[in-house]
This record gives sequence, structure tokens and C-alpha cells, in this order.
Amino acid sequence: MFEVSVHVITIGVTLIISLIAYMIMRCICFKRDHHMRSASLVSTMAVMGSGGHTQEMITLLSHLNIGSINGKYSPITLIASKDDHLSVNKVKQMTQSLSDCQLVSITRSRSVGQSYWTSVVTTMISMMESLVIVWRVRPKLVVCNGPGVCVPICLVAKLLNRIAVSLRKNTLLLSDL
Repeated sequence: MFEVSVHVITIGVTLIISLIAYMIMRCICFKRDHHMRSASLVSTMAVMGSGGHTQEMITLLSHLNIGSINGKYSPITLIASKDDHLSVNKVKQMTQSLSDCQLVSITRSRSVGQSYWTSVVTTMISMMESLVIVWRVRPKLVVCNGPGVCVPICLVAKLLNRIAVSLRKNTLLLSDL
């Protein structure tokens, strides 16, 4: 019974903070500056998961031709967990040749084995960091495949109307990459 109430409290607090952030952004008229961005470029945010998720994302991004002259996915912001040093090093190696790319680290929502009580705090920190990053970057495309790091970014991006999902029109299959 106690564990169920912890889950309910965690979900409730997260939803309340997300709703408050959403209302604040709506009140200050969160609109994209279309006239300041080129219509042909897609501001992209890619969230690196830990371990094998990072290599999968690097492979996926290599197929998007980021950083090439004909690449339309620019600028690109790469997100990694602060405590995932291996992924950060891999991403730094990949981005050395890219001119319009930045790497940003955020707090992981919940680490493996972390208690639910402390995960509430780290999730709130991660949500606030994600809010700042998504607000600053304003991506047109968010690409992710790692569960722990991408949840706050995707939630904030969705709340700020940054992710457009159309199941009927566009389907992207990535299993062959």
C-alpha cells in the first residue's frame, strides 16, 4: 500500500509541475519565430540514451547527413545524461567534425536501483533542465531512443507543442539501420 501511494504522489507532483510549466508558457505566448528561421532547415534535438542506445542514435544520425552541406537537420542539439561519461565521450568524438552542433548534459530522471523518493527530486530537476533546453533550442524535430533520459525532454517538448506526431501520414521504420 505504501509503495502505491509513493507512485501516486510521484505522478501527481510531476503532472502538477508539468501543468504549471505549460500554463506559464501559454501565458507568455509561446510562439515560434518563423520569420527568423529558414524554412528548409530543421532544428533537431537528439537524446542519447545510455549504453547501446547511444551507438544506435549515432548510427541513426549518420543516416540523416547531419553536418553535411546538403543536410537539412541543422542546427542539432545532442542531449546526454550527466553521469553517462562513455556516451558523452562518443558524442564528443562524433561532433568534432560538425560545425552547427552542441552537446548538452542533463540530470537522469531515475538511475537503476534509485529509490522512488529520491527519483521524485531527480525527475523534477531533469524536467526543469529540459524545460530550459527545449525553450532555448525550440527544435522542430526530437529524436530519441533511450527511456530514462528522453522522457523529460519528450514530455516538455510535447507540452510546448514541439513534437508533431502523425501516425497516419508519416511512418519512419528504423529497424534496418
